[in-house]
Amino acid sequence: DPDNDTLTYGLKLLNDQNSDVLEFTDITEETYTVTGLLYGTKYFWQVSASDGINNPTLSEIYNFETLEYPDNRIFFTRKVNGNNVIFSTDGVGNEFQLTSETSNSWNPRKANTIDKIAFLRSNGGETHVYTMDLDGDNVFQVTNTISVNGFNLEEIDFAWKSNDTQILYPNFDKLYQVTTSGASLSQVHQTSNGNFVTEIDWNENTSRIALKTNDNSGYNVEIYTINTSGVLQQTILTGELGAAGGLDYSFDGNTLLYTRDLSGTENPQY
Repeated sequence: DPDNDTLTYGLKLLNDQNSDVLEFTDITEETYTVTGLLYGTKYFWQVSASDGINNPTLSEIYNFETLEYPDNRIFFTRKVNGNNVIFSTDGVGNEFQLTSETSNSWNPRKANTIDKIAFLRSNGGETHVYTMDLDGDNVFQVTNTISVNGFNLEEIDFAWKSNDTQILYPNFDKLYQVTTSGASLSQVHQTSNGNFVTEIDWNENTSRIALKTNDNSGYNVEIYTINTSGVLQQTILTGELGAAGGLDYSFDGNTLLYTRDLSGTENPQY
């Protein structure tokens, strides 16, 4: 500026993937960092400079390309501004945010055969199962008529089933299965003692379903397996005090990993 007036800057970005326009105004520094850009995308950017008196001066239009989406294998949830937000990471510290901070989303579960993530999300006063691509795109609500519910929504789990074509999920004392399109819903099992179904794991090799159930305080835990018709196959844990969970079948389905609080501690806050 020939008069040495104080300058403010503006930044405008467009991309070759959609019609979104990112605009940033009233920038006072000559360096500005933009976050949240799309992977594998070409961006076009232009800077404007203004002294508040004359018409803004525009720079040339420049461009750059962002990196391709990383092949992240680890998915996790972190609290951000009071909501659960789902992230992925490559294990060495490179993170990618998959869901918005404005929605409450948690418990990501990857389906390897179709490269999808299933997860839980608050929807009004209910919790439902959703799916999305590995980069967070194409979010789809799978459950509708019967929501996910039980003892503690942040403790509740679900499982992919039948070569990732169906999802098993709980609603209080009942276990349901739904196709990934949401078109077909059926009840698989109901507990015999009124316990709530809280955790689920499915094994493709044995077609067995492992369940962890508990009372409305999170205790009186039972862990057992059923077949695809909901018939009891094997009781693994019953009659023990304290919390238990973390169900995880071995690949061949012959071993089931779980945790148990050996102290037997129980309290109203779980």
